[in-house]
Amino acid sequence: MIGTIDEAYSLAGGHSKALHDKQIGSLVINDDKVISANGVEGVEVETDTRNGELFIKLRVKAGYKFKDPLHLCFGVLSPEMAQRINLDIATEEDSAIGLQAHCLFPNAVDVLHAMEAKIVIGPNSKYDYNEVHWHGDRGLVRVIPHAKIILEEGAQLVNSFSLVQGAVGKMEFDYDIECRANTLCHMLAKVYGKFDDAIVIRERAHLLGANSRGLLETRMVIRDNASTEIVNEIVGEGDGSRGHMDCIEIIVGRNAKAKAVPVAIVTNDKAKVTHEAAIGSIDSEQLNLLLSRGLDVDRATEVIVNGLLK
Repeated sequence: MIGTIDEAYSLAGGHSKALHDKQIGSLVINDDKVISANGVEGVEVETDTRNGELFIKLRVKAGYKFKDPLHLCFGVLSPEMAQRINLDIATEEDSAIGLQAHCLFPNAVDVLHAMEAKIVIGPNSKYDYNEVHWHGDRGLVRVIPHAKIILEEGAQLVNSFSLVQGAVGKMEFDYDIECRANTLCHMLAKVYGKFDDAIVIRERAHLLGANSRGLLETRMVIRDNASTEIVNEIVGEGDGSRGHMDCIEIIVGRNAKAKAVPVAIVTNDKAKVTHEAAIGSIDSEQLNLLLSRGLDVDRATEVIVNGLLK
């Protein structure tokens, strides 16, 4: 049993001192309570709790550019809990910020982590969001994040989601991104499904503006009785807009089931959307190479999986 947020944060690869350093912006939540909130110049953070739901508003002021990321920690240490978060983020023009988020559910028996997010990335601003999940090896976690993201002219978004530690549980990931002129959007999801995990990812990028760019990238490994359904959609509408979907799924064993559905829609003859999707077993050449170097099948498989998901 993991007893403290600091302990869970450290086990998940974070540096717990970042949650206590007054020079670093941070927000720490356990169950349905805000444990601490440390603001820094250029960032405004407001929190509220109503009817068991946490409301978080984060504003990055115009012109502020942060070299180091702000740290967010969404933890549930209780075995059974429904954590509902409403997240409202906006960055003003010519700003740049990175957010390092850890979502920690190490003791889960039946935990719900539901998030409704609205994110507006202001003109010519940069927003980098790296979310890492750390789950226990057993128990049920239901991860249900929904987000509407708007990239205003010249904005850049890099969003990375990683859930490779412990049992995924039931995940329904739904993001909708609207890209205006001269924007760049890169969405990357890495998930390792095991046991009876059920993983659904739906991402839609609407390239509305001229010269907008979108990349939806997915890396999945599933084994045991796990299943995936990956639906990536890009709409090319703006002049010179370019989009690409790249999905790789590896199945280990005979019982796992994987599904990938790339949807490419183009409504402008000056736009272009491409896709590639691959579902299959471990590459035999990679496996044989590692076997020839003395690794057994299990260890060789682990090395290949880790290489894909790191």
